[in-house]
Amino acid sequence: MSVLSPSININQALRLGSRGSSVRALQSALNANGVNAGTADGVFGLQTQRAVREFQRNAGITVDGVAGPQTNRALNGSGSSSNSSAKSLNSSTTQSRNNTSVDGIISTAKAQIGTPYQWGGTTPSGFDFSGFMNYAFNQNK
Repeated sequence: MSVLSPSININQALRLGSRGSSVRALQSALNANGVNAGTADGVFGLQTQRAVREFQRNAGITVDGVAGPQTNRALNGSGSSSNSSAKSLNSSTTQSRNNTSVDGIISTAKAQIGTPYQWGGTTPSGFDFSGFMNYAFNQNK
């Protein structure tokens, strides 16, 4: 899927109830990518959540309705496909990428503070420990 919008940078996971300029940027990017997030009003409501889920489904990434690092990368055209130039990264670039992944995992994990415990839970509606860890890492592949 080609990205029609300018690059966006979501610094935290956005979910139902989130508000602000990051949500407005997300809504604009979703609309530009052909999913209807409604008016870019900066309020992450049900329509925005449906649009995030549709975008995630179309992009072939985890469908959870939360706009985290994985969704951000997909909106910016950094999907799972690799190219030959990625194989020629030098060690400092690789180290920077690793640090970004760690920062993303930590950011995703922190964004889940307050999520209830649910035995066998694997989504932001409820986690157990392994579900939480898998979620944080999978959002930052």
